[in-house]
Amino acid sequence: MIPAEYLPRSEPQGLAGDTAGTARLALLAAADATPDAGAALAALGYAVHPVADIGEIDALRPDLVLLHSDLATVPTIAGLPPTIPVVLYGGDPDVAEVVAWMRAGAADYLETTVGRGEWHRRLRRAMTGRRSRHT
Repeated sequence: MIPAEYLPRSEPQGLAGDTAGTARLALLAAADATPDAGAALAALGYAVHPVADIGEIDALRPDLVLLHSDLATVPTIAGLPPTIPVVLYGGDPDVAEVVAWMRAGAADYLETTVGRGEWHRRLRRAMTGRRSRHT
């Protein structure tokens, strides 16, 4: 039997309509990452929940995990619940790293220089295009 925390909700919060609430993002950032990432996402209407480690993600059951590239490893990505989309963000990574992360199940990679509108569009796309990473 699949544990309940691995089952997707029918619709990410905040995406079904204007009154549906706010999509919940778990933000796992490196200590030296851009400190305003959470504030910028909150300004776009997301409920940002900073987490210290991936163990906190199971209890939160977010609509999306936003993972800083400094913390991204293939085992980290593969160890997350398979129905929660993972989007990585950071600077200009090595292409081979991004390919490995995407093969491990990351839905997207966003460079920090991408504008807010692009972040919003791509986060929505990741949340509405949910699929299991381990099928």
